[in-house]
Amino acid sequence: MAFLPRWEYMTPKAKRLFRKVVYTLMILILAFWILRAFFQWLLIACFVYWIWKTFK
Repeated sequence: MAFLPRWEYMTPKAKRLFRKVVYTLMILILAFWILRAFFQWLLIACFVYWIWKTFK
C-alpha cells in the first residue's frame, strides 16, 4: 500500500512537485530545529550587548 493512495495514478510532473514540496518542508523543519537551539543564545547575547552599551 502506497503512502499516498493515488500515487500510482499521479502524473510524473505531479510526483516531482510533491517530492519537491516534501524536501523543502524537511529542510525548513531541520533549519528551524537548528535555529531554535541558537535562538536562546542570540537573545542572551543581545541583552548583554544592550546592557554593556547602556552602562558604558
